[in-house]
Amino acid sequence: MKVWYYIFILSGLMIFLHIAGLPSGASPVFDILNIQFGENRTITSAEVTSGTLFNKLFDPDIGILLLAVGASILVGFLTKQTTENFILLPLITIVGVSYVQTLVGLITYVLSLGDGVVSTIMALIFIPLTAGFIWALAEFFRGTD
Repeated sequence: MKVWYYIFILSGLMIFLHIAGLPSGASPVFDILNIQFGENRTITSAEVTSGTLFNKLFDPDIGILLLAVGASILVGFLTKQTTENFILLPLITIVGVSYVQTLVGLITYVLSLGDGVVSTIMALIFIPLTAGFIWALAEFFRGTD
């Protein structure tokens, strides 16, 4: 399966878990986008234009970002690697780190419940997802994706 399928599946799962009130790695994403949730987990405010990401994208120092992208493209040409790997690697890394944060939070939460059935169900869902994501990453960077 392609790595992008896993990116969308894992991102959607993390957002679903966050909205359900479970520990999730999606919290920093909502903070960056300035999306606020109420006590009953409904969205109370979504002012994306006043969020950190919007301010950083349209900051006067945008030249630094363009310079970094240009340097990535130059490195891609000099090393004969595909340029998209250098540009897409931060996105893949962010989703991977958020997924690990979600797993750690869920494992802690499930262990606090003390119920073996819930941990078994969690293992049946997350072990294949994790193994598939790692396999898809290996294929992506080998170029066989």
